[in-house]
Amino acid sequence: AASDVYKRQVKEALPWRQSSYSAYQFLSERTGQYDVILSDLRTSLVVPAFGGKVVAHKLPLLFIPGYEYDERLEDVSHFFASGCTTGERLTIIKKYGVDYILVNKEMTTNWEGLVDTLSPYGEIDFENEQLVLLSLNQAR
Repeated sequence: AASDVYKRQVKEALPWRQSSYSAYQFLSERTGQYDVILSDLRTSLVVPAFGGKVVAHKLPLLFIPGYEYDERLEDVSHFFASGCTTGERLTIIKKYGVDYILVNKEMTTNWEGLVDTLSPYGEIDFENEQLVLLSLNQAR
């Protein structure tokens, strides 16, 4: 698995590869400055540049007061883990007041299952080859 991550990083660094940030442009049109976006820890590093706030990312910048950094990292990691139940996911959504879930297809195992599981609580607001943005309406 570590070698796959290394290969992907090398591939993304190649000069003839298009900017990996272009896939995120839609966020500036679809999310607001104060919207809370839940995404995996790697993808969350990019999100604030385009719109919204994230629950957690790899660098300890506190966007949501009242919760410790380690706790937020754990919650985000658990949310995207295959063993997380729908009930646990809804608890995390409510805990942080999540408005959107941004699913990175490359970073999320069984991303289709995750999106299907959450479909009763929101709808797909946007999708491209790399990302799916779920807008939540009933989960909070």
